[in-house]
Amino acid sequence: MQQAAKAEKPRAYQLLSAEYNEGMGGAKDEQKAFHWNLKAAKAKNSGYETLGNLDLFYYQGRGVEKNMREGLKWSLKAAHHGNVGAMLDL
Repeated sequence: MQQAAKAEKPRAYQLLSAEYNEGMGGAKDEQKAFHWNLKAAKAKNSGYETLGNLDLFYYQGRGVEKNMREGLKWSLKAAHHGNVGAMLDL
């Protein structure tokens, strides 16, 4: 997965975030999970689920300082791309 991420594949970023978030294959690391989710969200072809996950990192302060304004920003982006969960968060 790390090699795919080095090849700048947004889906690989998303999967790495999930691995760190859940502790699959090693210790759970919310900071690394946030890092890879942010990288995926900023990628050109990021999916709406990535954007919706990022808002939760900010809302809950997981791997990043809690920031409701940033969470809202990413919720709006996710909702704009069709993420129903983000729409409900709004």
